[in-house]
Amino acid sequence: MDAVQERIEAFGRLEPDDDGECHGKSTIIEELEDRLDDERVLSFFLKVIADPSELDLARLAALKIFQLWKAPTKEAHVRVGRHLAQALPKEEDILIQQWIAIAAENFASVPEVFAAAAKLVADSEVDLDVRHNCLSVIERLRGTEQAKKVLRPLVADEQLGVHVRRILSERESRRTNG
Repeated sequence: MDAVQERIEAFGRLEPDDDGECHGKSTIIEELEDRLDDERVLSFFLKVIADPSELDLARLAALKIFQLWKAPTKEAHVRVGRHLAQALPKEEDILIQQWIAIAAENFASVPEVFAAAAKLVADSEVDLDVRHNCLSVIERLRGTEQAKKVLRPLVADEQLGVHVRRILSERESRRTNG
C-alpha cells in the first residue's frame, strides 16, 4: 500500500472526539492537496465534498483547496466544476453551500457551474450569503452575453441590486474608457 492509499484509508478510520470534532480528517485533506493530480485523491476529495454525512471541517478543507486549485488538465477542471454544480443546489448545510459557491467561482467557465449559480442567484428564497457567492461566479464572466442576461433582471433585486448595478456599471465604464 502506498502513502496516498494509506492516508485515504486512515481518513475513513478516524472518528469524531467527544465534542464531535475530528481535526485529523481536515489534516489528511491538507496533506493530500499536493497529490490532486492522482486520480485517487481527486475522486476522494469529490466524494468528501458530496457526502452530507461527512464532517464539515473535512468538506470545508477540500472546498478551500478547490477555491484556488489550478487543475492540471481541462478534463479535471470540467470534472470538478460539474461536481460542484451538482452539489451546489442540493446542499442543505448553508455554510457548506456557501463554500461550494465560493469554490465554484474558480470553475465559472464550466457551463454547469454558471447555470447552477445563475439559478440560485436569481432565487430570493436562497440564503443571502449563498446568493452573494453565486453572484461572484456570475461576475467572473461579466463581459459575456450570458452573464449580462443573468445580471440585468437582478438590477431591481432588493438584496443584490446595488451590487449588480455596480458590476454592470464597472463593465460599461471599462468598455467606454478602454
